[in-house]
Formats: sequence, C-alpha cells, structure tokens
Amino acid sequence: METKRNIRKLVATALCVFLILTFVSVGAAAEGKGGVFGRPGAVEVLFERAEITDKTILLERAKAGITDYNFTNKRKSTVKNPLTGEIEELETVDTTQLLSVKRNPDGSIDVDRSTTTIGLLSSYSRTRDNNYYPGYSVYVYSTIYWTETNCGCHGQKHIKLTQATGAYQRLDSQVTITNRNTRTAQFGTGCFGTANYTAFSTASSFTHNVPSGQPAVNTWSDLNNVGCNMSCRVTRGSQHWDVDVYNM
Repeated sequence: METKRNIRKLVATALCVFLILTFVSVGAAAEGKGGVFGRPGAVEVLFERAEITDKTILLERAKAGITDYNFTNKRKSTVKNPLTGEIEELETVDTTQLLSVKRNPDGSIDVDRSTTTIGLLSSYSRTRDNNYYPGYSVYVYSTIYWTETNCGCHGQKHIKLTQATGAYQRLDSQVTITNRNTRTAQFGTGCFGTANYTAFSTASSFTHNVPSGQPAVNTWSDLNNVGCNMSCRVTRGSQHWDVDVYNM
C-alpha cells in the first residue's frame, strides 16, 4: 500500500515538473517572438533626442536649411490670385528633426521624426522687378509626427503618421484670414493592410491624433497619401490670395 502511494507521488511530481518545464519553454518562445502570450517584448532605444518646439527656432532652422531628412518629391505649395486665376509657387521652408530610433523585438527598426513646414506669405504687391516688399503677413505652419519602419514586404520602407498640429498665424493687423480648411490624411496600402484616416478642421489651430490601429503604408506608391494640407484665403483691402500649403 505504501509502495503504491510512493509511486503515485513520484508520478504526480514528475507530471508537475513536466508541466512547469513546458510552461517555461512556451513562455520563452513567446518572449522571443515579441512577448509572453501576446504581450509586446522589450523595445531597444538606439537613439533619442528632445524635440525642438519653439516656433522661432524652427523657423530659423528651416530658413537655414537645417534638417535631418531631405524629401525628394514633396508636393509644392501654391498661392493663387482668385481674380486673375494666376497661380504661383508659395515660398515655403521646412525642417525635419530625428527624434528616436528603436529596434523592435522582431529586429525591425522604427525611426521617429517630426517635420515642420511653414508657408510664408507677403500680402504686399510685387514690384516690377518681381521682388516682394520686406516682411511677411501670414505664416501657415504645421508639424507632422511620423514613423518610418522597414518591417514587412522584405524590409521595404513603410511610413505611419501619428500626429499633426499647426496654426494659421496673422502677422499684419490689416489682413484677415478666412476659409481655413485643414486636412490630415493617412490612406493607402502596404504590407500591413489598408489605412483610411482623414481628419478635417476649420479652426485657426488644430491637433489631429491618428488612431494607433491605422497601418503604415508603403513609400513607393503614388496612390498613397500621408501628411497635412492647409488652405485659406488671405485678404488685405481689395486684394485676395488663396494659399495652399502641403506638409509631406
């Protein structure tokens, strides 16, 4: 009888050890793939830097051409005379800051950046030699926060918008800003699915937070759209200008 009880104890002990070892091995495997039972694994921060948010400093950086990223196909901003229909390229400056670089548990790399674009409009008439009078009347500026990742589709780059902020700033008391229309968008396709996010605002300032569930989109398709577009009408006396500023 005693022998049978000892055998049962040995079997129970062996079973417990087996279950514990099985749990540990499964947990370790899950951790190696990004977490235990679906929990995210540790993200390694390779680089991190505080963001410059002072608008005066950002404007100085943009005018001086200081940037951590150069866009090759950024859409041009425009200014239109609604009376004559004449459209010209708007003077625009931008600067991008590298904020952080992170390695995910699966080995992919995420690069976080912020890009500030400022449209500069003088509401004074041009002289015959095609020069503006000194000074600007309106700043139209936005900052977008975006992540570039190389995961998916054999390491090809994808981008994801996380936030957009901005404002229409009047520098000349004799001008008015009307018909404000801001659009922040992230839509298109990629290896992670289809993104379909659009936010609108008619206020003088805005903040748009992109839901985390929106997937990143690839960077090689012209059909994909990621960024912020700001438009407004600037009036000074009997003169009007329709401004269209693109960020990204």
